[in-house]
Amino acid sequence: MVDGTVLPHQYLYNTVEGGGRTVAVGSSGTDLPAGTRQALAELALAGRLLQSHFSTDDPDDALDVEWLMTGEGAFQLVQVRPYAR
Repeated sequence: MVDGTVLPHQYLYNTVEGGGRTVAVGSSGTDLPAGTRQALAELALAGRLLQSHFSTDDPDDALDVEWLMTGEGAFQLVQVRPYAR
């Protein structure tokens, strides 16, 4: 749950050419483990594929894609909808 009391980890992934980087480690002060960062890269690619599939007017229209991570580290897709500007 996000309540705004801590700063989040921030990552930037290139879903066309591959690769990514840590932008900020948030309030924790430490980066996530390599395996978790790899899973995030896979989620970024999945998000790009969802965007290309569900964007009806313009394939570059933003979508709001929400995920959750279980206590075991598995990711679940929660919601996909047009991004409200």
